[in-house]
Amino acid sequence: MTLTPNTVEYAIQHLLRVALPGEDGFVKEMVMKDDQLQLHCAYDILIDMELLTDDEKGQLLAHQLKSCPLPSTPDAPAFRPARCQGLPELDVAERHLHIRLDLVTPTFLFLSRIEETQTDKRDTHGRFRYRDSLAYYYHCIDIPVVDEYAMFLRKALIETGFPQEQIHPRKGRLIPTHDIDHLQRFTGRWQAMKSIFGRDLLINQRLRVVKESLREYREWKQDSCRDPYITAIQDLLELEKGLPSVFFFMAQTKEDTDAAYDITGKEAAEALRMVREAGKTIGLHGSYDSYNDGDRLIRETSLLEEQAGQAITCGRQHYLRFEAGTDLCLHSLKGWLDSHRTDDYTLGYAEYAGFRCGTCHPFPLYDLYNDCPSTCIEHPLILMDGTLFDYLRLSRNDSKAVIQHLYQRCMAVEGDFVILWHNHLLRRNYYPLYRDLYIPLIQQHLQNQTL
Repeated sequence: MTLTPNTVEYAIQHLLRVALPGEDGFVKEMVMKDDQLQLHCAYDILIDMELLTDDEKGQLLAHQLKSCPLPSTPDAPAFRPARCQGLPELDVAERHLHIRLDLVTPTFLFLSRIEETQTDKRDTHGRFRYRDSLAYYYHCIDIPVVDEYAMFLRKALIETGFPQEQIHPRKGRLIPTHDIDHLQRFTGRWQAMKSIFGRDLLINQRLRVVKESLREYREWKQDSCRDPYITAIQDLLELEKGLPSVFFFMAQTKEDTDAAYDITGKEAAEALRMVREAGKTIGLHGSYDSYNDGDRLIRETSLLEEQAGQAITCGRQHYLRFEAGTDLCLHSLKGWLDSHRTDDYTLGYAEYAGFRCGTCHPFPLYDLYNDCPSTCIEHPLILMDGTLFDYLRLSRNDSKAVIQHLYQRCMAVEGDFVILWHNHLLRRNYYPLYRDLYIPLIQQHLQNQTL
């Protein structure tokens, strides 16, 4: 495996964006010779970094290269070229930094998702599996390893002579996101009775839930826009005041055979109005088969723009479907760019929470076909509600521990904790989880913002 100058520059730029926020133009010249990278930087700083050989890069991509602890963060895996074994990971002198860990190659592998092109193994939804990933083999799914590299680099640069007063730490953010997979619980009397008495009473056997469902049904009969899944959106808007929330709507009509709801209906119009007037972002929740179908994404984006009355430039794919292939006609990025998507929130694992891309900072997706960064910014998904309850089947206490651990790791590296909580998981049996896990997280972050 060989890294091109474009891929090296891409990885270095991300590391420096995280390490030195706002310090644009820090690298003045980049020189690659054999397996060594030399960076001539501002403030007369010189960085020499030893890179893995092509064979070692291939071993890393194949999960066969032995890792070593990152000095500043021992639980983060780092990779030292064999020729540097027995030597210090870091030599620091006045204005000169010599790093004998390859921070570039793993950064590029994690960000570009090129590892997903190395196997055709997929789950039942055609998704790259966590158990085939670098994060699985190197036990770092719960570590923002790329961001830890950046913080390691920041500390080393300060020791070298970078002026500490020029570092302006980025404030970590909590970004709530909501996929509107279902907009209405009730669509008719018979369907409502089956839902209430069939599932709530006979299957779940929860009298409290049945009483609540009957109350919601009566409100729905008076006004379909009072459906519990729509009022749940209002609850989220109230809870998340002051946060950069994003609501992803599916853009289909009743003529689409796989449509969960009609985006042209009055109920969707009411939900879109609420989100728009609250000043939150409306995004496209691309339909199941649109993840590598640019024409479909263009149609869905145009329809949502028409109904929302505004441009739609961000999105997340249904079921988190994504294809990182190098074939121009098949990979997801092409369709996203063709539909003018500037921001995407898809890249997280459904079956496991954590850092699929190795980072919790926004970054431009890499166009593997054209060997260059794209104009689409990825906001990696760190945690989804269904991952905790449906895939991992964690208890309430264990779920809380996972949420807190990932949140703290994001804040420690000044990143974004992007969380997905579905609007239909605020009601019925899921309400206690929303009450005990999600609400306290939002309140905790809002309180931290005021400190």
